[in-house]
Amino acid sequence: MASEDESQTSDHHHDEKDWETHREAFRACYIDQNMTRKDAAQYLRDHFGFDATPRQWERKIKQWNFSKYSSREERLSQIAQTGKTIYEVGRPGRRPRGHTDEHGRLHPPEDRNLRRFARREASRSRSRSRSTSFTERTRPQVHQHFSEPSSNAITDQTFNLHLGNPTAFHPPSKGFTVAAMPAAGQPEQPVQLHLLHEQNSTAFGELEDPDLFLTVDNSHYGSSSGQEQFPVFTDEMMQAGPLGGVHNTNMQFPLDQNLDNSINYPLGNQTMNVPADFDQFDMSGNGLSMNAGLLNNSMMGEQQMFDGAPQITHGANEMGQSILDTIPVLTFDEVETDATTTLPTGSQNVYDEMGDLTGGLPSDALDDSGPLQTDVMPLVEEYTKAVQSAALWFLSSQQYGDTSPEKLAANLDQPGQIFQASMAVMLNNFAKSQQRALQSMRDKCNKLKKKNETLEEFINTMILYDPDCLLHKTVELLGSKLIPALESPARLEAILEALHLSEHEVRTIRFSRAHNIETRTRLLKLTSNTHDPGYLHHLLTVYGEWLSAGLIEKNGNVLPECFYLPTSTGKPPRPPKDAFARAGYYAFDMSSGIMSDSYRAIVASANLACEGTDMLTGPSIDTVLALCRPPGHHCDGRRAGGYCYINNAALAVSTWRSEMPNAKIGILDIDFHHGNGTQEIFYSDPKVLYVSVHGEDEFPYYTGAEDETGLGEADGMNVNLPLKVGSPIEEYMDKLQYGLKRLVDYKTDFLIVSLGFDTFHSDPLGHFQIHTEDYETIARTTRQSLKRVPALILLEGGYVIEHLGKNVLSFLKGWKSA
Repeated sequence: MASEDESQTSDHHHDEKDWETHREAFRACYIDQNMTRKDAAQYLRDHFGFDATPRQWERKIKQWNFSKYSSREERLSQIAQTGKTIYEVGRPGRRPRGHTDEHGRLHPPEDRNLRRFARREASRSRSRSRSTSFTERTRPQVHQHFSEPSSNAITDQTFNLHLGNPTAFHPPSKGFTVAAMPAAGQPEQPVQLHLLHEQNSTAFGELEDPDLFLTVDNSHYGSSSGQEQFPVFTDEMMQAGPLGGVHNTNMQFPLDQNLDNSINYPLGNQTMNVPADFDQFDMSGNGLSMNAGLLNNSMMGEQQMFDGAPQITHGANEMGQSILDTIPVLTFDEVETDATTTLPTGSQNVYDEMGDLTGGLPSDALDDSGPLQTDVMPLVEEYTKAVQSAALWFLSSQQYGDTSPEKLAANLDQPGQIFQASMAVMLNNFAKSQQRALQSMRDKCNKLKKKNETLEEFINTMILYDPDCLLHKTVELLGSKLIPALESPARLEAILEALHLSEHEVRTIRFSRAHNIETRTRLLKLTSNTHDPGYLHHLLTVYGEWLSAGLIEKNGNVLPECFYLPTSTGKPPRPPKDAFARAGYYAFDMSSGIMSDSYRAIVASANLACEGTDMLTGPSIDTVLALCRPPGHHCDGRRAGGYCYINNAALAVSTWRSEMPNAKIGILDIDFHHGNGTQEIFYSDPKVLYVSVHGEDEFPYYTGAEDETGLGEADGMNVNLPLKVGSPIEEYMDKLQYGLKRLVDYKTDFLIVSLGFDTFHSDPLGHFQIHTEDYETIARTTRQSLKRVPALILLEGGYVIEHLGKNVLSFLKGWKSA
C-alpha cells in the first residue's frame, strides 16, 4: 500500500534573504496565533507563495529559537497568578468549556498543558514527602537518650511554620485556623491546622531540601551562629491545670515575633485562637516523664520522653544548642471538620496481654514498587503511629489516675476518621482508575477488532502483479493502419497507480527470478494440458528465428502474413517448416505481434493465474485478483489473437484440478468481447460451466451465439448471453443475473471471472452503457450470488486508460461489500 512520506520530499531552495523576509510572518502565525508548524507553513504557502518542506521549517524554528513551551519557573509563575495551588490546578476530572483570550488561547486555569504540569509537580512532591516521612526517618530505641526532643508538631507536606517556644501546648480536636496572606494583592485564605503526632527534630544539614524550611530573623534554622531569644508561652496563656484539667477556650499564641518577611506569607491576624477541648496530647507544664521500663520496644513510639531525658523548660533558648532540636514544627494541612463519633468502650478498664507476636509475621517481603507500598502502606503507617501515640499517652496518663477509656476512644476517633477518609479517597480513585483501565482495554479491543476485520479483508482478497508483465509492447494492424497496440503497458500502470493510492495492497511476484526448476517445469506441464506444445514452442522461438533470418530488426515485431486456410482434402493441419509462414499458422489476427520481451511477459502473466489458484486452495484467502497482462480469453490453445497468447483461465482450471480433479468449475466471462478461446478449450468438458455476457456480432465475429451450448456430455455447459452494442446497464444486469443463477444451480466449487473493462461506455473497441459506479453493482451482485465460493479474477480487456484505475477500484469496492 502506497503512502506519501513528507520526509522524503526534496528540500526547496531558498536563500537567507527569502527566509528573513518571511520570518516575521511565520512568527506571527506560529507564536502569536499559536498555530501548529504545519498550519503556519500552509498559511505562508497560501498567502505568500513561500513553500518549504517540514524538515526545513524544523531547522529554521530551532535556528530562530521560536520556542512556544514554557520553562518550569514560568509554569510555576502561571500557577501562582491563578491564586490556586498545584493540587487545585492539577485536580482530575472534566473541565467546563474553556474561555479563550483575544488570541484564541486558553486562559491559565483551563490550560491543559498547565494542568499536566501541575499533576507532575504534585506527584513529584508526594513522592519526595513520602520518602522523607516514611523511609528516611530514624526511629529511636527505648533506652536511648535523646537530644532536646521536639514538641508537639502538626505535620503537612507543603508548608512548615516554626514556632520559637518549645513549651507544650494543647491543639484543638477539630483543628484550628490560621489566617494567612499568600502574597500581596491576593485574597486571604484560612488554612486549617491538624495535629497528627510528635516529630523528632532533624538537623538542618541532614535534610534533602533545605528550601522547605522557613526563615526566622533572616536566617535558616541551624545555619546561624550566636544566641537568639525566642518568645515563651506565659502562664496567662497556658491556663490549663494538671492532666485532664479544663483549658482556656480563648487561649492565644502570639506568632509575630519570629516571622520574617522573606517567608512571603505574612500573617494577617498575628494571634492563633486555639480551642481547648482537645486533650489527645495533654501535657503538664514541666517535668513530664515516663519510666521506660513500663513498655517494651515494640510499643514505644518515637515521640516519647523517658526518665533521664532532657526536660523542656519555659523561657528562652540559646543558639548554642541545635535550634531545630528545640523548636516545635507546625505545618499546614487542610482537613475536614466532621463531627467526631465516640467509639464504644467497655465497662471495665482491663487490658489483656498481647503476647509474643514474633511468630505470626509473613516471611515473604512485599514488592516495593506496587500500589500497596506506594499508596496504602503510608496511610497505614501514619494511622498506626497516631494510634500508637494515643495509646502511649493513655498508658502514661494512667499513672496519675486521670484518664478513662472514653477519652482514649475519643482520641482515637480523629486519626481513625482521617484514615477512613484517606482510604475512601484512595479506594475511590483506585476504582475510577480501574474503570478507566477497563474502558481503555475495551476501546483497544474494539480498535483491534476493527483492525482485524480490515486485515481479514486484505488477507481474504489478494492482488497479484508481476513487473515482467509490463515488458510486452508491440504493434497491431487496426483497419488499414499499423499502430501501437491498444493493449499497452499503460493499462497496467494506470491500475497499479490507483491501487497504490488506495487501501489495497498489491503483492509482487517475479516468475523470472524463480530459480527452482520444479516451479518452471510445473507451469509448463499445467499449461500443456490445455495448450499445444508446438504452439508453446513457437511462442518461445519465433522472435529469435525471425531475427536470425533477418526478417526483422532488433526492436522489430513479428506479425503474420498468411493465415491457416481450411481445405477439403481431409488432411490434418501441419505447421509450416518456414518460420515466416509459421507466424500465420499460430495466429488468427494482426493484433498479436511478438517482440523481444513478449515471451517473458506472456509466461509471467500465465504464472499469476497459476499462483493465484494455488493461494485459493488454502483456508485464509477466498479471492485473488491477478493483474494478468497480456490477457488470455481469446487464445484457444493453438493460436494467438485478440492480444492473447496463453489462456489464463484454462491454466487456472488445470491448476485447480491438479489438487481437486473432480471439482465443479465455473467461468464467468464479462469482457465485452466473447471469449472464443475459453469456449473452444472447454466446449466438450462436462465439468466446466462457461457463461459469457458479451457484445453481439462483435470481435471475434464468428463465435458467441446463443445456440453454441456445448458438445456431447457437455451440452448445456456453454452459456452465451449476447447483448447489442450500447445496451443499458439494466439489460446487462438481467443477462448477468441469469448467468449467475446458472452458476449457482451448478453448485460451483471454484469460480473464475474473466474481467474486462472494455464494457465501459466510452471504450474504443466496443461498449455498453456502463459507468464507473456500475462496476460496483456488477461485482456486488456477482459476489452475493456466489458468496462462499473461492474466486480467481483475471484481468482481460479495457482500453480507456484514464478511467481504468477508477473502474478497478469500483469493482473491488462492490466485491468486498457483498
